[in-house]
Amino acid sequence: MPRAQELTDSDIETLIKCPKVVREDKFRKIKFAEKDGYRRFNLEVESPITECSFEIFCRQAVDDPMDFSAGLTAYFQDGSNTNLMRCNGLHGQHRNKIEKTKIKGKHIHIATERYIRRGDHAEAFAVAVDDDYNNVESAFECLLDRCNIDIEGVRLFKF
Repeated sequence: MPRAQELTDSDIETLIKCPKVVREDKFRKIKFAEKDGYRRFNLEVESPITECSFEIFCRQAVDDPMDFSAGLTAYFQDGSNTNLMRCNGLHGQHRNKIEKTKIKGKHIHIATERYIRRGDHAEAFAVAVDDDYNNVESAFECLLDRCNIDIEGVRLFKF
């Protein structure tokens, strides 16, 4: 797998779609920590078929529960990393710089080769969503589904 700055759209799709798992003992230990006005946690994700490691991150504004993000970061052997996807709640407007489009409301950021080549954050591109999720918990579930992540031994969960 190349470095984060060399990812192609095909590499990104492979990383998003490859099977990943969160061990049950790690999931059961989730605790939100409050820092800089946000409740947040990070969660280790494993994949037996890639040399990358992964981490889920979730954060939610203390004073505005609809301002949240649930995302997946890939870590590469050379020490580089990149966010592959983020499911964001309501925190204002997002602008796709290349496409010159604006998104109001909930949206999903997806890493793309064109934004990497431009020197932006890999996941600077976003698409609007309506009913995919309504809170940080359902954004987390959406991320699990879209990124092919299973939680070992857990069927239903709540933060």
